Amino acid sequence: MDSENPYNAPESDISTQDANEYYHPEFFQMRGRIGRLRYLAYTFVGYFIFMILMVILSMVFSVALLSTADQNSSNGMVGLSLMMILMYIPVFFIMFVFMIRRLNDLDKTGWLSLLTFIPIVGAIFGLYVLFAKGSPGSNSYGPAPDENPTWVKVVAIGLPILMILLAIAVVTFLPGNL
Repeated sequence: MDSENPYNAPESDISTQDANEYYHPEFFQMRGRIGRLRYLAYTFVGYFIFMILMVILSMVFSVALLSTADQNSSNGMVGLSLMMILMYIPVFFIMFVFMIRRLNDLDKTGWLSLLTFIPIVGAIFGLYVLFAKGSPGSNSYGPAPDENPTWVKVVAIGLPILMILLAIAVVTFLPGNL
């Protein structure tokens, strides 16, 4: 009788992933891990694109409102507000996915991202997610992300500086400024 005993332990390789294994995270991936710098770069790129679209949309609606001789311009403002809300929904979803991926890098569950909805706690938690060091090597959410490419480093450092300079420029050149 040469049959296998059903109570024997399996002979498959169930070893864990190699600690030195890395993967290359993509921008629109739903799963995986991203580090601090990549999280900062991805969120800034997302918000920067959103702001550009909002400026374009506001200019188009402003021109449309000014060109109409209609006295009821509140309909145009309602339309602009609805368009902005509709455009913000996908941006909000993408930013939420980035936070979940960042939490996975910290070896934490993505459900913790719901803490961002609690006033004050959300701000403190956002700073924790931004500045906390991710777990080294592989964790329960996958292998560690690979080295950040140059564009991520440039965007993560350059875009916040650019936004601060633009904010200063807008305030400086406002009419009626001292």
